[in-house]
Amino acid sequence: MKLIEDLNKFLGTNESGCQHELSNYDKIKSISYDVLPKNNPSITLYCKRKQFFVHFDHVTYSEYFLMDCIYEIKKAIKKPKKLLKDIAEIWILTSCYDRDEIRVQTVAWGLRNIWDYGVRNDYIGKTKIMVRKCFNDGYSPIDYLRDQNRHIIIYENFDAAYEAMCGIDNDSYTLQENEASRPDFWIVADVHSLLGN
Repeated sequence: MKLIEDLNKFLGTNESGCQHELSNYDKIKSISYDVLPKNNPSITLYCKRKQFFVHFDHVTYSEYFLMDCIYEIKKAIKKPKKLLKDIAEIWILTSCYDRDEIRVQTVAWGLRNIWDYGVRNDYIGKTKIMVRKCFNDGYSPIDYLRDQNRHIIIYENFDAAYEAMCGIDNDSYTLQENEASRPDFWIVADVHSLLGN
């Protein structure tokens, strides 16, 4: 599978399998998909007798492949958090084929902030609105503002998106069950129109 080859090449690793007893390892650093209230997919760096291992837990690479494996790293680790973020970024870029989904995944994994994708009022070009909801149990889904058919709404410019956002803010809002507050909104560039697709 190409993704496994890419990760092995990046890490200089061999798959060690899932049979390792992780309680025998020292946990160095972990990053997780920060959206679900529990059982978030995670990528964790462990150490055992000066050997480093990366553990993928509940990380879905495609609809056919759920990974829960340990890889031995054959190189020195000076910045463990950066290493894990690099691994997560490789996984996102090789498993997400839609540019909008790549944005959602990079925010969910903590690789970027939503506002990193935001545009200012002098931006010229088509826009979309990213939405982050917040629930009392820690669930905080990220998505785009969509129409009734679940298609992402594309606005002609910043002003049109801003007007839509103000309209939402001015309307009454009914919280969903266990929702902590109104959603947060960010106006972002439409990457598809930027790249001509």
